[in-house]
Amino acid sequence: MTLNIMAMNKPVSKSVVVRKKQQTDLVLDDDSVKTWIKQSNNVTNMMADYNVIQMRILVIVMEAMQEAINGNINHHNSAQLELFQNDIDRYGKITIAVPMKNFGVKSNHYAELRSALETFSKISVQFKVDSPYAGKNATKYTHLMDVTIPEKYQKSVVFNIDKDIAEKFLNVQGGFTKFLKEVVFALDSPYNIKFYYMCCSWLAKGGWSMKMEDLREWLCIGSKYKEFKDFNRRILKPTQENLEKNANCWFEYKPVFVDGEKQPRRIDFKIFRNAMTVEEEKYFNSHVQNMKTLMFTHFQIGDADFNKILPLLTLYNVEKATEKLMDLFIYLQEHADEIINKKEYLMKSLITYLDPRL
Repeated sequence: MTLNIMAMNKPVSKSVVVRKKQQTDLVLDDDSVKTWIKQSNNVTNMMADYNVIQMRILVIVMEAMQEAINGNINHHNSAQLELFQNDIDRYGKITIAVPMKNFGVKSNHYAELRSALETFSKISVQFKVDSPYAGKNATKYTHLMDVTIPEKYQKSVVFNIDKDIAEKFLNVQGGFTKFLKEVVFALDSPYNIKFYYMCCSWLAKGGWSMKMEDLREWLCIGSKYKEFKDFNRRILKPTQENLEKNANCWFEYKPVFVDGEKQPRRIDFKIFRNAMTVEEEKYFNSHVQNMKTLMFTHFQIGDADFNKILPLLTLYNVEKATEKLMDLFIYLQEHADEIINKKEYLMKSLITYLDPRL
């Protein structure tokens, strides 16, 4: 099977809907252990015919790279450089060692995990690259990483990743996805996990849309479920129900048909999420208050103007909004002589950044 990077379609709605969820099998209250993982959208949007265990394996690798990923998100390239300098083997590959117990598989299921690791290492991947020999937008075919599997459960699995593949994992120029590891490990279908990633990725936008052919390709279903009624019954409906029951965000969907056609041209997805926990509310309010204070202190932006921005802020974009605000401060300082109305420029720039309709 192959894996590829795919550009997703545009958002379809302005804001995410907050809704009280029904009783769930996965309890994530204020006292629950919550492990937030950030991964490049290169990983979120890629196509791969992984089973559930293999998708969890990739999550474990992403977790091991969090320091470097966060460094890139915060524009601190030193974290990435440290990873490349300190953990490179003699063949120039990044080395990541993960104890067997970290995969969430008990020792009596070691054989199943070993088999999944072996297959995981053999899956071919595709990346679009610019090559001095093959030209622009060429396709590079390679494998994701080498895996060294221990004979005993008590030891560690060793992943060796080519530097250019690691850079794809760490590249957040196209954005990143923030999701809960505990949710991924609670889901029991590759479709559930893929759609969960997509909900997390588009959460700040409130929804997304995909052409039917792109959706089928992304899910790696080949010729299965050709009739939409079968595709809906076997994939969309059970996945929607599973995420609503077991995840912190989920989707509802609407197939868009053209008159006379039996297959929809596209599917529009609307994202829903739980109300914020006490912990999340404190995190959100802290960022909002910080933004409000900075904007008033430096540009005398009061409540009336700030309230134009507040409805656009969510738990999932408030950190990015704060970073954008700091970038704008620096830009306005460097171009102080060129921009007459700095307050108006700041407001317009921030609203344009946060509002998907603009």
